[in-house]
Amino acid sequence: MSILRIIGFLACFALNISLCAQTTLIKTSPSALAFGIINGCYEKVITDNTSFQLTGLAYFGFGDDDVDAFGLGIGYRTYFTRKQAPRGFYLMPRAGFFL
Repeated sequence: MSILRIIGFLACFALNISLCAQTTLIKTSPSALAFGIINGCYEKVITDNTSFQLTGLAYFGFGDDDVDAFGLGIGYRTYFTRKQAPRGFYLMPRAGFFL
């Protein structure tokens, strides 16, 4: 693992990007970049305890791995805590595909 990947991993691990505008969230995992993964999630609150989620993922080989993969997914979250969505414990059935 190169020193740049280690520094990038540590820098990104310290950051957690999450933009919240009451009922809409856009999330990503910057620490995954150190492993060649780009991912993102869009979540839209539907009711006080449910939300809809769209996700995307791209994997660009790590180290000697020459495999590239791309994926999309959808999910429906049901929150089981007294907190208003999108906070708390949830159950999320989801479907998706990878190429």
